[in-house]
Amino acid sequence: MAPTLSRRTRRIALLTHLVSSMSWLGLDLVLLALGVHAAADPAERHASYLVVVLLLDTLLVPLSLASIGSGLLLMRAGPWRFRRDRWATVKLVASVVALPLAWFALRPRAAQAVASTAPGADPGPLFATLYAPGPTLVIAPAVACALYLAAAALGVYKPWRAPTSGRHGPGRFRSNAVDSRSG
Repeated sequence: MAPTLSRRTRRIALLTHLVSSMSWLGLDLVLLALGVHAAADPAERHASYLVVVLLLDTLLVPLSLASIGSGLLLMRAGPWRFRRDRWATVKLVASVVALPLAWFALRPRAAQAVASTAPGADPGPLFATLYAPGPTLVIAPAVACALYLAAAALGVYKPWRAPTSGRHGPGRFRSNAVDSRSG
């Protein structure tokens, strides 16, 4: 049997998970705004890309690890389980995949964008293809925002949950169940 958390510890873990996960979404919204701004305003590109690199270097890993770690804690010792609550499993897998993609794919593109827009540099390859740093710094945060919004929706609606007779009694999750207390 899995260990359980006290009510206070579970609330702290849940709060940590919510704040870090929504902060991770907020980080990607800001990255998206900076990427769009840089694409639209060539005069401000270098400054925008410098901020992108700063945010990725300082916030990406702590926010993502806090989100993943608190999610794992809630799945291990909280009310949600890895196999039973498929919505939580999907959120976990998406987060675990998103972190290395952002760190090893997005971060180098941001560094390339900074180098391409530095004074005296040749910005030619910045928007040369769809996979060049410029478009990547718009597309990747847009995809990440969609992913984290979907994860938030999964956390709220909790689809794919197997029927259970947990603390609320049998049939709690059956849509056609009749509550005997309602008379």
